[in-house]
Amino acid sequence: MADELAKPDATAESLKTKTDALSEKAMKLGEAVYKAQQEANNANAGGGTDENKSDGARDADFSEKK
Repeated sequence: MADELAKPDATAESLKTKTDALSEKAMKLGEAVYKAQQEANNANAGGGTDENKSDGARDADFSEKK
């Protein structure tokens, strides 16, 4: 798209065409990332115990001081 912007004879229509093509590719990329994430989540959800799953939280020991 940058090459289209650099053209002195670039028109609104040519820019719109390039923008639409870029948007379509971005949507396809987003769909692929979403699908991969869903597959990873499904693979993690099947079998195993909660100890094998990590949500980033950790247990901690503590004691109150009086």
